[in-house]
Amino acid sequence: MNVSYEWLRAFVPFDQTPAALRDLITGHIATVDEIVALRDDLAAIVVARVIEEAPHPDSDHLHVTKVDAGTGTLLDVVCVAGAGEHAGGFRLDGTGGHGGSFSRFRARAAGGR
Repeated sequence: MNVSYEWLRAFVPFDQTPAALRDLITGHIATVDEIVALRDDLAAIVVARVIEEAPHPDSDHLHVTKVDAGTGTLLDVVCVAGAGEHAGGFRLDGTGGHGGSFSRFRARAAGGR
């Protein structure tokens, strides 16, 4: 049987690491054969929410946005203007770059695909 670590945490809040949880389950309930990290290739992808948006001062087709990527600090991201769709809960999906910036990103409306 396969069980997601995050799925278990949704039902029962706990602080154990996956390895510690494996040892606890193996010691008390059933043997856990292995821990499989799913989609490690996606670890660099960051989903961020646009908090603020303003026109770029030196361009008529770029916007400067403040985004919340869950780091505790708002990040500055320059986006191509697209009919003002950057404001109000817009999300950015991208690969995290160095220094908390995005090296590549794709924007989409919150709740959209």
